[in-house]
Amino acid sequence: MLKDSMDGFASALRSCFSDILDAVVAELEIQRRQNEKLSLRLSKALDMVKMYQKALENCDSMLRAQQQINEQLEREARAVDL
Repeated sequence: MLKDSMDGFASALRSCFSDILDAVVAELEIQRRQNEKLSLRLSKALDMVKMYQKALENCDSMLRAQQQINEQLEREARAVDL
């Protein structure tokens, strides 16, 4: 009788922990999927930041080149005025 009672208790305990474990595993799976989505979004955002950084570097380079051209034209204009 006591053995049957203990077996029943052990079975109920296993079932309870199994349900808890299943719930935890399901929640972890949900979190994993959400993390994958966030990781993908962050990766895309990083790619865009790198693209904008490169565009800004190109703009900076073009502005510096234009500034050098303007300075050269100013020097030539002053030389003509003299």
